Formats: sequence, C-alpha cells, structure tokens
Amino acid sequence: MQELLRKRSDPSLSFEISNRSNVEDDSARRGDFARYSISDATVATLISTGHKHLQPLQQATYEALFEGNDLIAKAETSSGSTLAYTLPVLERLRSSGEKLESRKTQSPLVLVLVPTRDASAQVSRQFEKLKNSKSEFRVLNLSNCSDVSEQIS
Repeated sequence: MQELLRKRSDPSLSFEISNRSNVEDDSARRGDFARYSISDATVATLISTGHKHLQPLQQATYEALFEGNDLIAKAETSSGSTLAYTLPVLERLRSSGEKLESRKTQSPLVLVLVPTRDASAQVSRQFEKLKNSKSEFRVLNLSNCSDVSEQIS
C-alpha cells in the first residue's frame, strides 16, 4: 500500500486503482445477499454485524456448501473463510425445518474440527454472531486445554 501511495502520479497505477474499484463494485454485486439462499432474518443479522455482501471466497463456496457438498478451499487470512462455511451450514439447517434450540439436551447438529485453540475460538465466535436470537442454538467450544466434562456443563 505504501508503494501505491508513493507512485500516485504514475498513470498506469491510477488505472489499476480505478480498475480495482470496479472489481470491488463487481464483487459487491455478485455478493449481494439476495442472490443466495439466505433468509431475511439472517441477512438482518449479517448486516447488523457489519457484513454488506458476501466476499469472493464466500460467493464461490456458498451454494456448494448449502447443498451439502464436501468442499476443500484454500484461502488467505482475513478472506472470510470462517463465514464461508459457517453461514451456509446454518442456513441449510434453518431451511430444513430442523428445530434449533439452545438447550443442553439438544443433540449436536454441526461438528467443526480445527487444528488450534485459536481457530476453535474463532469458529465459536462466528457461530455466535450468526445467531438470529440468543436462544436459537447453543455453541459449545471443546478444546484440549481442560477436562471435557467441565467444558460441557
């Protein structure tokens, strides 16, 4: 970014900057929530948490995951990868008519395995942010840092 600021007078750079703006606008149009199987309640939740549209990775993976397909994706940090799989999984559950409840006796509906405690915490936070109400479902983050029975209670 510093290089971009230093070379502002370069005409090829100004073309790149204006082109980048067009790419961002196009990405926003393709990421419009109305183009995907996302409920109005979830769209409201997404907007309230600062999401304006789906990011490119989310656009590329949403339908496949919503339809229940397996998928492997490689993405950079901060590309929206956690939302890329949590959102379609939750929307699939919501649209299936499965009763989502926040109670300890509810059987698990989703299991996400990640390699680190930090990733586990990030996934849990993302699921919590996607709740349409505080009592919609329960998120349980189990990690190897303490006794599982203590974490479940």
